[in-house]
This record gives sequence, C-alpha cells and structure tokens, in this order.
Amino acid sequence: MAYCPLRPYMECPITAKSMSLNEAEAIEERQGGFSFIRFLHASPNTPAVDIYIDDRKAVSNLSYASMAGYSALPSTYHKINVYPMGQKGEPLLRFTISPVKGNYRTFVLSGLSPNIQHRTYIDSDETIPDNESLLRFVHISPNAPAVDVTLETGEALFSGLTFGRTEEYIRMEPGIYSLRLRAAGTPGAILGEANIALSGGRAYTMYAIGILGGSPPISAIILSDGRR
Repeated sequence: MAYCPLRPYMECPITAKSMSLNEAEAIEERQGGFSFIRFLHASPNTPAVDIYIDDRKAVSNLSYASMAGYSALPSTYHKINVYPMGQKGEPLLRFTISPVKGNYRTFVLSGLSPNIQHRTYIDSDETIPDNESLLRFVHISPNAPAVDVTLETGEALFSGLTFGRTEEYIRMEPGIYSLRLRAAGTPGAILGEANIALSGGRAYTMYAIGILGGSPPISAIILSDGRR
C-alpha cells in the first residue's frame, strides 16, 4: 500500500494496484525511512476528536469505536495533541511519540474522560504464510475485570488479561471463529459470540471496548494489523 507522509500524515487516495510495478517499487523504497501509525478511539464517554501531529491536523472527526488507518510518519520525535472535534483550545490529551523505522503501531485513546489516556501496541510486520493467521487480544474496557478469551468449546486462547494488557500473537488456522469473553477463571460470559473471520496471511487484533453493564456496552472490534 502507498502512503503520503506529507499530506500531512494521511493515507494516499491511490494504492499500488493503480501503478506500474516500477512506480510501486519506487514508492516502497521512498517509504523505507518511515514508520506507520494509526489511531483507535476507544474511550466510551469521550466525544469525537481531531488529532494533530506536530501542530498539523492529521485526523478529523474520529468518533468512538472508529479507527484512522495507517499513515506514514518520519521516524523521529513527534508531538500528538487530541482535541474535541472542531476545537483547538486545551487538548484532551497530549503526548509524544518516537516511532521506529519500518514499525507498525496502533495508538489507542482509552479510559474515561476527563482522565483519557493513550496506549501503544506494536503491530505485527512479519510475512505470514497463506495457511496461517495471527491473532491477539487487547483488553481496553475501563471497568471490566480481568478476562479470558475462549472458543465456543471453552478452550482458552488468552487468559487473565487486565485493562490495557495484551499478549503475543498466537497462530491459528484461517477460518471463522465464535469467541467468548469471560471473567477470568469463571464461566460467566461478559461478551458472547464475537464472530471473527481470519484470512490466511494476515494478522489481527481483537479489542474489547465499552462499559460493562453500561452504555455503550462492551463490544469487540477486530482490526487487521501491519503490512497488507
């Protein structure tokens, strides 16, 4: 996929599929010095936001449960400010990042306002065989207890994960799975029948977001990670 690092930091409206092989290879070479970042809005009581990178608007109107796709960014220090949509007074959140060249990262806006925070997750950048899929889970529901993620058979894929935590990707066969989210060590379902489809050669992260027993309720977001 091709990226436009100075637009200012938004994905190009064209892809390598619309270019000749030589053009696509030239763009890939130019992008060699960049890292790739994206943002997920997972703070349940925070309104839509605008995100500025180095005082330039990079993401507009990012609403809860929405994701802004990977964008190329020079591999150096950058200042991130998150504002309520259409405003630019006091930011809801400010932080700095120093992404690594060739690295893919997801920055998650999490927690509850006024104490919104960010979490950083390094996404897979490996080449995955067509007969395998990678899957990991991130617990980002601010009031849910530690959780297990199980198959419908009861087999645990991930165990005892607390807020903000994740584990390494696991390898799975491509296919459709029905997952359950349970309070750790118990049969009690927090979220049942989260159906996911895993394609071969791809890595995925399942994010649990929302409020346990509240609104918006707990739900699952499945994102495809890293290089396409």
